[in-house]
This record gives sequence, structure tokens and C-alpha cells, in this order.
Amino acid sequence: MEIKNLKIFIAIAEGGKLTEVADAFGLSKSTASYILAHVEKEVGAELFVPGGKHLQLTECGSLFLVTAKKTVEAYESGMEAMQSLRDDVSGDLRIGVGSFVEPVIRKAVAKLLKDHPALNIDAHVYRANTLNQMLKAGKLDVAFTLNKAYDGEGIISDPCIPVRIMA
Repeated sequence: MEIKNLKIFIAIAEGGKLTEVADAFGLSKSTASYILAHVEKEVGAELFVPGGKHLQLTECGSLFLVTAKKTVEAYESGMEAMQSLRDDVSGDLRIGVGSFVEPVIRKAVAKLLKDHPALNIDAHVYRANTLNQMLKAGKLDVAFTLNKAYDGEGIISDPCIPVRIMA
């Protein structure tokens, strides 16, 4: 379910008139009505008393309103936290790099430092088996290599760019 649809439901459930809420969200009245019907379909229950001149919540609608508000609040809080992280990246990052990918990673690290001057990066070039040992020992936060970690090493190894560099 889309957050915007939950916001529309909440605005109407809290006494907003359908036309006013539709205008506030830049929608036609019929589109707002369609969205409410879609929310009811997704929830699997009638949320408003049918046929009334003024939209009133059913018992299910009142219960769902509480959940919808918590969901929107959690979403907005999460988005604010992510924005804060994007705006204010700081701390120490220990990177190990395989020699074949070092030129690519060097450019990425330079950009990262330019965008986030409060970030401290300690980067070194190592052979793949040394990278794995250092990761397991907690001496590196992340490693970039062309080699995938071996099963059973306890290292998560995921492709990070299209040329099969493993991080």
C-alpha cells in the first residue's frame, strides 16, 4: 500500500471532506474516492459507513486508522533518518582493496571523501586471501576484490558493480 494512499485515508478519516482532501493532494474527487476504495480492497474490510452523506469510519476503519497513523509516522521517521545519514556521514571506514580493482575504488573513495569530508577512510591494497583474513579478524569494515569469498568463511560476498567486483 502506498504511503500517499494512507495519508489520504487518514486525512479523510480525521474529518476532512473528500473534495478538500482531494484538492490538498492535487487529485480529483473521483480519484480520491477510487483511492479510498482501493485502500478498503487492500485491507479487506469496509473502512467507511456506506451511503452516508458524511464519511464516517466503521469499527474496522477506526482500528485501521491507528495502524495507518503509526505506519506513516514510522515511514516519515525512517525517511528523516536516512536524509540525516546522507547529509552527515562521519566516522571511520576501514577498506581493503584487491590490486586489480584499486584504480576503480580509488575514484569512488575520492568522491566519497569529497562528498563527506567528516568521513575518515583508511584504505589499503591486499591480496584476496589477506582481505578475507582481515575481514574475519575485524580489521576491515569492507573489502573490494574480484574474488568471491569461499563458503564457510562467514563473509557476505555480493556483486557491487557490473564488472563482477565482489564486496
